[in-house]
Amino acid sequence: MTKGRLGMIVCPMLEDEAIYNIENDPEIDDVYLVNSSFNKTIIPKLRQHGIRYEKISQTKALSGDFDKERFSVIIWVMFMGLHEDINMLNMEVTNQIVTMFRSVDSIMLYYGRCGRGLDNICRWASVNIPIPVMIFRNRDGSICDDCICIHIGGTDRYLNLLRKYPGRLYFTPAMASNFEGFLSSMELFNGLDTKNTDIMKIILDMAGYTEVMEVQTGMGDQENFDRNIDEFTEKYHLVRTKLGDGWADSSLTDMNYDNAKRTMTRWLEKGIKEPMVGEANAD
Repeated sequence: MTKGRLGMIVCPMLEDEAIYNIENDPEIDDVYLVNSSFNKTIIPKLRQHGIRYEKISQTKALSGDFDKERFSVIIWVMFMGLHEDINMLNMEVTNQIVTMFRSVDSIMLYYGRCGRGLDNICRWASVNIPIPVMIFRNRDGSICDDCICIHIGGTDRYLNLLRKYPGRLYFTPAMASNFEGFLSSMELFNGLDTKNTDIMKIILDMAGYTEVMEVQTGMGDQENFDRNIDEFTEKYHLVRTKLGDGWADSSLTDMNYDNAKRTMTRWLEKGIKEPMVGEANAD
């Protein structure tokens, strides 16, 4: 059985993946959610999926006072707006790693490259942080481009999707439940007030966006997914379409979480810090 303290530093756009991993892992003993003003969307999803968790203070989280004979997951949700500035994103995620590493046994970043803002963060962590730090990767070990790449099953499939369906806004359940935050994360809208509907309509029109394509991952807020997309498309006068079967793929979410768990176990048992990546790793 797995033992240890796995820290999850989570972007709201990938909180559905964190919940999915927790929901499908029977080995987890305790789930802790660190109090934060950025927990607005993750809390109802945890409840919707029947996940028992305990809200804890940041002081408690940083104490590291968790039973090392149990498998504990500590979730720290970050500010969605960090994507507006990739340098700020890198700095804040780096600071969070530095803040958190003494209280956990390994850290999983629920992030992709995010405009190349996090390209080098694991390389930096391997030199400066004494525990394993992992990020979402493709099967070949390269970092996933962004959250859509993760949902589609990797960069190659993502490029094929973009070629087949160019010029769309792709909406997963996480994006639909926080669409203003999602828009603010796009480079196209940097510095704009995403709550100003008129301005957003103009920018979307100028950029040629006419469709919102639903990407049904089966994760996250399924109860309100349809309503959330309808609310967005009606608000911005866009057409709703649905991505066909066979595109959405949870295999990278499964693989990266499995590698994070096995990396933590190998680190605790053998002192090997190098993260496990890809599908063909052996202990």
